[in-house]
Amino acid sequence: MNAPADIPPLDLMDRYYLAKGPCCAGCDFWRSETPRWGRCTRGAPIERGIVFDLGGDGCHEMLLTYPRTVRSWWCGGFRDAFDWTLLGVPLPPWRKQSPDPTDPPF
Repeated sequence: MNAPADIPPLDLMDRYYLAKGPCCAGCDFWRSETPRWGRCTRGAPIERGIVFDLGGDGCHEMLLTYPRTVRSWWCGGFRDAFDWTLLGVPLPPWRKQSPDPTDPPF
């Protein structure tokens, strides 16, 4: 699926999330880098090794970065605290309008 150039990336993520349901694209912890990939900021950064070639002398450097995920991924840490009704967006059936006081707290 190629994204139209005139649609802002955040709008593309919102449309994908509202059409698919809970996933990284709609999570408060996820930061998109491209229309398909992003980084999850829910946990602590992880170390990622980078090797540079310096004319025969290799150099290894450890960088701290957040894990990269695809927008369709969904983990147990998903959170969407945004009130979509503020934008006048009709909520899909999988999204509750308001918390049910009879729901258990877990």
